[in-house]
Amino acid sequence: RSIGLACAAWHVSRGLVLVMVARGAWWGLGIAVVVVLVCGISLYVTPVWGAANLALAVGFVGFLFKGDWQHREQEKEQWMTSFFIVGFAAAFFYAPDSWGAGIADIAPKKVIILSIIFVVWGINFLTRCIHRGSLKSGVVARTVWANILRERGADERIVRVVVEEKVKRVQDKLRLIDSKALPGWANFLLLFPIVIAAEAAVYNVFADPALSGAELSRLVTEVHLGLILYKVKDRHLLGHAFALARGTYQLLPSRLRVGLTPIARKLLRLVSWIYGATESPQVAVRDASTTPGFHPYHYRTNLLLLLCEWRLADLTVEARATLLHSLMILKLSAHPQAENCVRQIFVRTFGPQLALLKRLCDSKRSHHNLHKLIWQDVSSESIRGEILLHLSHPTHWSQAVPERKILSDVDDTFVSSGGRYPAGVDGRYAHRTIYPGVSRFFLELDSGFHNGNWSEIPGRTGGAGVTESRGAGNVVFLSARPHVWRGLSENASLKKFNRLWRKGNLHVMPALLPGDLHSGNAFMTQGNLEPMASKKFSNFQQYASLYPECTYCFVGDNGQGDFLAGVRMVREFGHRMDAVFIHQVQPLHLTFGWPEMEALAPDQRRKIVIFRDYIEAALGAFRRGLIAVQALSRIMHSARQDYLALEAEGNFESAEVKETERLRFNANLELAYQAGLSAGPASLSATPRSANKKMQAFAGDCIVPAPPIPAPDGYPEGTAVHTPYGEGVVVTYDRISGRYAVELSWKCTLYINHLRVRLPRTPDSTPERWGTLASTFKKAAQVLRRGSLDSKPEVDLALEHVDGGSSGGSEGDDDG
Repeated sequence: RSIGLACAAWHVSRGLVLVMVARGAWWGLGIAVVVVLVCGISLYVTPVWGAANLALAVGFVGFLFKGDWQHREQEKEQWMTSFFIVGFAAAFFYAPDSWGAGIADIAPKKVIILSIIFVVWGINFLTRCIHRGSLKSGVVARTVWANILRERGADERIVRVVVEEKVKRVQDKLRLIDSKALPGWANFLLLFPIVIAAEAAVYNVFADPALSGAELSRLVTEVHLGLILYKVKDRHLLGHAFALARGTYQLLPSRLRVGLTPIARKLLRLVSWIYGATESPQVAVRDASTTPGFHPYHYRTNLLLLLCEWRLADLTVEARATLLHSLMILKLSAHPQAENCVRQIFVRTFGPQLALLKRLCDSKRSHHNLHKLIWQDVSSESIRGEILLHLSHPTHWSQAVPERKILSDVDDTFVSSGGRYPAGVDGRYAHRTIYPGVSRFFLELDSGFHNGNWSEIPGRTGGAGVTESRGAGNVVFLSARPHVWRGLSENASLKKFNRLWRKGNLHVMPALLPGDLHSGNAFMTQGNLEPMASKKFSNFQQYASLYPECTYCFVGDNGQGDFLAGVRMVREFGHRMDAVFIHQVQPLHLTFGWPEMEALAPDQRRKIVIFRDYIEAALGAFRRGLIAVQALSRIMHSARQDYLALEAEGNFESAEVKETERLRFNANLELAYQAGLSAGPASLSATPRSANKKMQAFAGDCIVPAPPIPAPDGYPEGTAVHTPYGEGVVVTYDRISGRYAVELSWKCTLYINHLRVRLPRTPDSTPERWGTLASTFKKAAQVLRRGSLDSKPEVDLALEHVDGGSSGGSEGDDDG
C-alpha cells in the first residue's frame, strides 16, 4: 500500500503538470487533489482494485498524451478505448476487494458480460459521433473562407444548381455506409453488398466524365469530403478475391465460361434483391474500371487518385484546400498514398494560387493548419523537402513587395493573464482583458491586409473599430500551451479567437502554433524558460520556411521566454525580421535572456522595441518606418477608445493602477502626436515599403490629435476634504492631470493627485466611534513605546515635513 500511494502521488503530480500546462488554469489543482484522495482511499481500503485502477489510469493518460501508433487511425483509437473500458469493468466486477465483487457473485455472468458490452458500445457510439462531427468540419471552414475568396458570379450559381442533385445522391449513398448505431466493420459484415454498391456509387459520382472542372470543384466543397474518405474504405480481401476469381475465370475453357456467366449474374441479382441494393456493384465496378490505374474494390485509393492526380488540374484553389483539410482530419497515416497526395497538391499549384492555398490552410477555425500539415503530419523527409523546395521557389511569390506576417504571444501580450501563474505575471488588468490598442496595432502592422490596400473596405465594424476583412490576414499566435490529444488545447484557444473575430476584436481569423509538453514541464517543475524559448524559436523557423516570401514581426512580453526567442529571431533572420516588440510586464533586469541582446549588432538591436502600452509600440513601429503617420493616428484613437471601454467595465486591478495607466496613456498620446506632427508627409518616403503607392495616397498630410483621457469627476470648489497633510478646502481640480489644488488649514496650497483626497469622515455610528477610539489608543501605544510622552506621532512628522517644504518652496510644488 505504501508503494502504491507513492506511485499514485508521483503519477498524479505528473498529471497535474500536464493538465495545467495544457489548459493553463489552476482548476487542474482541484482535479489533482480529488484524484489523490480517491487513489489514496482506494489503495488503502481496496489495495487490489485500487492498484488495477491506478495502472489502467496511468496507461490511459499515456494513451491520450503520446502520439504513438494507436493515434494513427480512428479505428485503433476506438480499439484502445474499448480495451481500457473492458479493463476498468473487469477490475470493478472481479477484483476480490472491489465494491462490485458482490454483484459478480449474485448476478449471472451473461448479465455482466452484456452490461460491459453495452457500456463499450455506448462509449464507442459517443466517440464516433464526436469524430463524425470533426469529419464534417470541412464545410464549416468554408464559412471563414467566404470572407477571403471573391464573390461568386452568375456562372457559379448555375454550377451550384447542377451540383445539388449529385450532392443529394452522394448523401443518400453515404447514409447506407455510415451507420450511426453500428461500427463500420459490423455494418459491412451485415450489409456488405449494400455497402459495396454504395461505395461504388459514391466513386462514380465523382468520376463522372460529364462533370466540368467547376462542377467537380463545387462538388468537393459542398459534400462532407472528410466523412466520405473515412467511410469509403479499401476492401483488400474483396479486391484479392476479385482478382483471383477473374484470373480463375480466364483460365477456364471457353465453353465452361459461357455456361457460368448467366449463373453468376443470377446469383448476384439474387443477393442484391435480398439485401435491397438499388444497383449492382458489378455494374458500378465495370463503369469505373475504364479509368487507367483503377483498383477494384479499393474505392478510397481510387477516390484519392482521382482527386489528387487524375483530375487535380480541374480543381479550384478552394477545392484543393478542402481536399487538404479532409486528408488532415482523416489522418495521413490512415492511407499509404495520403502523403503523396499532399505532395501532388502542392507541387502542382503555382504562383498566386499557391499563395492563396497556403492562406486558406491557415485561415480555419481548427488546429489543422499549414504548419501542422507539413511539419507534423507529413512524416516522410523526402516529401517534406520536396514541398518546401517548391514553396521556396521565387517564381511562386505573387507580390513584388513582400507581405508581413505578425507572430504574437497570447498571454500578457494580446490578453492580460491577470497575474495568474503559469499564464503570466501582468496583474495590471483583469484576467482575459484585451490590451487597449492591440487589435488596431495588428491590423495596421499587417501590410498584407486587403492585399496591400489600406483603405477601409465596407463591411461589419466591430467594437474595437476594426472593419471585417475580405482579404486573408497574416496573424499567427505562438502559444506555450502544448498540443494534446485531438488538439484539445489549441481548439479551446481557437474558439476564443473565433469569438473575438466575430466581435471585431481581430481583423482576421488567426492561426495557432502550440508548444510541447517538454518545455511546459520544464517551466512548471524546474522554472527553466530555455526550452520554452527554444520551442517558440523552432516554431518560427518552421513557419518561416513555409512563407519564404514574407517578412516578420514578433510581438511578445518579457515575463517568460519571448524575449530570448525574439533575440534569436533577430540574430538568425535579421534580413527578414522587421521588428521584435516586447511588452514590458516586469522590471527589465528580471527579463530572461537579457544578456544575449548585448551580443547583437547595433542595427539588430535597433529592431527590438520595448513598450508598456500599444501607443508606445505604435510609436516604435512608426519611427522604424513600419507604419505610416495616418496609421499611427488610427492606433492612438483606437487605444483611447479601448481604454475608455475598459474603464467603464472596471477591468483594472486597483484605482492606483488605473490612474498610473491613464497618466502613461496621456503622455504617450502626446509623444505620438508630436512625433507624427514633426515627421509629417516626409514619413511616407522613409518607410521601406514606399513602393506601395496605395499606402502613400491614403496617408494624410497631418496626424489627428487624440484628446487626453480625463480623470473621474472631482469635488466642487469649496468642498472640505482630507489629505495626508491635513484638512483643507478644494480650490481647483484639473481632470487632465488629475490633481487638486487644496488650500490646507495651515495656509498652504497643495497640488495633489485625486486618489489621495477624500471627504473628512465623522463617526456617525457606534462601530465607527469604537474604530476611532481604537486608533487613538494605537497612536498612544506608539508614543509610549518610544519612551517619551512628549514625542509626536508619525503623522505630525509628516506635517512638519510638508510645512517646512512649503515654507521654502512655491505653491506649485507637487507632493512628490
